Amino acid sequence: MRRLSSGWFTGALLIAIAGSVIATGATAGERLSWADRTPDYWNAHPDQKHRMLGLAALQEGRAEEARGHFERAAHHADKASQALMAQLLWEGRGVAQDRALAYAWMDLAAERGDPRLAAQRELYWSGLDEASRQRALAEGKSIYDRYADDVAQPRLERERRRWTQIAVGSRLGSPGAARVCTSRNGGGRPAGAGMGGLDFCQNGLDSAVHYADSTLSPAQYWRARDLDAARLFGADLSQVKPPQR
Repeated sequence: MRRLSSGWFTGALLIAIAGSVIATGATAGERLSWADRTPDYWNAHPDQKHRMLGLAALQEGRAEEARGHFERAAHHADKASQALMAQLLWEGRGVAQDRALAYAWMDLAAERGDPRLAAQRELYWSGLDEASRQRALAEGKSIYDRYADDVAQPRLERERRRWTQIAVGSRLGSPGAARVCTSRNGGGRPAGAGMGGLDFCQNGLDSAVHYADSTLSPAQYWRARDLDAARLFGADLSQVKPPQR
């Protein structure tokens, strides 16, 4: 059976970091990179936060810690993290190898019909004996009960609604034209705070860019996350269809 190369996880991390800008359709010269994300952003996006923490832990050889982060991201419907969890278990890289459980996770990762993830799921299935297949199906029921889109997406959407409220300043407001501090010097403004003319902020970003993803519909947001998963697995992005919401 074809296997992904031993350098696959390293490549996944490099892809995640190198291509990490928010796909919001913003036309401003500034774009939101991973380094620009503030604590408020990360708290409102636990799917992305824990995927990146998991990849970083994995890169540093802390596989069990990575597994915990991937599971927390999976709890918020992150398909990339669900696939990463599957690959971690399949290869047994720093964790106990469990290919039946790996299949269950990859089946969940392919829930939205991504062709690359579905193909990987079928490769996993072909590598299981009958007993392992039966256990994979049993494990899958429990995993779907906790992490399938119908239960996991609402968790993340609740967090995103809080993010939208932060962005607009009130339920009916708008982000405005202020800049947001993304890093500070000494006693300057904390990251995530609005900037005034006399604030000592090392780096700032236009608030329209910082809060841009608060304007995405749920379907647009999940489409962007599907593309994250496709990039990690080297898929042809043109094949990834928008979710039907």
